[in-house]
Amino acid sequence: MIRAATAQDAPAIERFLARHAETSMFLRSNLASHGIGSDHPHGTDFFLWHKGAALGAVFGATRGGFLLCQMPQADAEAAHSFLHTVQNRAVQGLTGEAAQVRVLQDALSFPQAAWRRQEDEPLFSLELKDLPASADVNKLRLAGLEDRIMLADWFRDYQLDTGLSTAGPDLDAQSQARAEATIHRSDLRLLIEDGVPAAMVDFNAVMPGLVQVGGVFVPRAQRNRGLGRRVVAARLTQAYRDGQARRAILFAASPAAARAYAGLGFRQIGHYRTALLKAPRRVQ
Repeated sequence: MIRAATAQDAPAIERFLARHAETSMFLRSNLASHGIGSDHPHGTDFFLWHKGAALGAVFGATRGGFLLCQMPQADAEAAHSFLHTVQNRAVQGLTGEAAQVRVLQDALSFPQAAWRRQEDEPLFSLELKDLPASADVNKLRLAGLEDRIMLADWFRDYQLDTGLSTAGPDLDAQSQARAEATIHRSDLRLLIEDGVPAAMVDFNAVMPGLVQVGGVFVPRAQRNRGLGRRVVAARLTQAYRDGQARRAILFAASPAAARAYAGLGFRQIGHYRTALLKAPRRVQ
């Protein structure tokens, strides 16, 4: 049985998701930040699937057109039940633990040609007490108004490099808007080298004691100098020192990134999948 969640379900949803914390960060963060059914772009409608009396899966459908899932048994019946509930919604992508997202994709039955990106990325975890303290902490700073043009360029290149977007006016506008929204945001940091920003790191989901690292970017002219590894180490050293986090997780977008994170002590614990459509499609 599946049903739409209400505000009264929020504590039970969080308890369920917390048992699968490493693969539930977007669901948990959206719930904590926006509740259930907010109009914010990350606002999420939650759906609860029960097998018998027990809660067996939690699904989310965001205002931005993403379907999210935490179904530990990767149950096709649960996936079909969820999709029946969200019929006619426009979808632009799916994200979650890799095996679960593949089950959800199969249930959607969209043609292969409709997908622009289907990537399983290694998922890594690190206890921050095991991370050697980074001397680069003092080289981090928040983004400021003077960084807006640079950040718009960096966000555009990040989206292109990771295959999350395609070039065009829409991406340019989205990158500029994201740069404006980022100014002074507390989770993003720039690494400063010789007085100039040389790398960027962000947390794309934060829960008590646990952060999910995202938005690691080094400009193309500065790559292959270890700056990505350094900015991550510095930011996590800062988060641990300030009591913000005891553990970190992240996805590696390339073999080089995976090697860099392993070098910091991260260990692989699974895979995370992002599947993006070429154009939004409605759930049938």
